[in-house]
Amino acid sequence: NGKTHALFVDGGNDKVGIGIVAGVPDAMLHIQTDGSGAGPNSQADELAIEGSGHVGMSILSGNDSKGNIYFGDNGDDDIGSITYHHDGNTMRFTTNASEAVRIASDGSVLVNRTSQNGSYNGKISVLDSGNDSVIVAQNTKTSGLGASLLKVVAAQNTTNSSFNLIDGHNEGSGGRFLIRDSGNAQNTNNSY
Repeated sequence: NGKTHALFVDGGNDKVGIGIVAGVPDAMLHIQTDGSGAGPNSQADELAIEGSGHVGMSILSGNDSKGNIYFGDNGDDDIGSITYHHDGNTMRFTTNASEAVRIASDGSVLVNRTSQNGSYNGKISVLDSGNDSVIVAQNTKTSGLGASLLKVVAAQNTTNSSFNLIDGHNEGSGGRFLIRDSGNAQNTNNSY
């Protein structure tokens, strides 16, 4: 097969190579189908998977189970994780041992929540109970024309106020302001 070593054990350097094309393993466990010309980063050299074309890894689980990648330390063995839940086809990201982001099976992104709340559903849903801004957009360009901080684009092309581009609500009190497809802005007191 042209490979120097099908299995290479470098006992002096505590490294094992599988399918090494030439030389010695560059990581503690180095799986190689072909040389890429690169070596592993020194902060991530326990496992290296290398090839000269597309390279990957498959995590295969039962259809009602999870595929997991966990991050831990000496205080918590699951302080962070990336998991795919096959029973609901969701991808979940955990930080500080709590779920932070969930991508639902329909592509919706939920931040700090595990499901849509029913009243205000959207493709991106963010829940925050602190005093910080929920979404911050900042453009640091100091001269000339800059990019839009927020751009709302709708496929529906009407100017008769038949739908809302932006709908501002106060939970429990109803609408506070609207920006209509016609470009008109309307608040609870006046319409402009």
